[in-house]
Amino acid sequence: MPTIVPIVEGDGDELAVPVLLRRLLHAQSIFDMQIARAVTAHGVGNLSTKLERFLRHAHGRPVCHGILVVQDGEGECPREIALGYVARARVVGCKCPVAFVIANRMYESWLVASLATVMCDAEPFDGDPEELHSPKAWLSDHMPQGLAYRETTDQAAMTVRLDPALARRCRSFRRLEAALDFLIDCIRTGKTGISPSS
Repeated sequence: MPTIVPIVEGDGDELAVPVLLRRLLHAQSIFDMQIARAVTAHGVGNLSTKLERFLRHAHGRPVCHGILVVQDGEGECPREIALGYVARARVVGCKCPVAFVIANRMYESWLVASLATVMCDAEPFDGDPEELHSPKAWLSDHMPQGLAYRETTDQAAMTVRLDPALARRCRSFRRLEAALDFLIDCIRTGKTGISPSS
């Protein structure tokens, strides 16, 4: 079965990103494609400095028909980061399509956007989740009393309850959906390519 391999920056993302991608596939009634276990960089610094190595590792898996890199922007311009990665990916020369998604601020921005479904008894978040300085800290401040947000345990659990319709308020979440559609189209038509285009 055609397989998309995610590359992620952290341990929480290792579980959460595949969960989210599978949910997005199922929402489109796509059952003839699967999401592999994520390749984890163990830190944004590792991913940014050793991107080529992680691309080669993912591409070298026994089954890999597409690669999706998901990283936090940490306040930097997501498009600039992505286009820098695109140039480096061209040099690697993967024989499958590759897409880059940089979450504006953090993955947790998407969770805040869907706060009413990811956290019990929480009021919907009315502002722009991508404008929060630290969505992780914001989630911690709004956890039930005595609890703090922990990426390794809470990120995947909250992702299971994330509502894509609410998360689409975030431009970078819409970019994730577009990147996934790009990979699906390339895999089905036998194309290669890198997204976003410059």
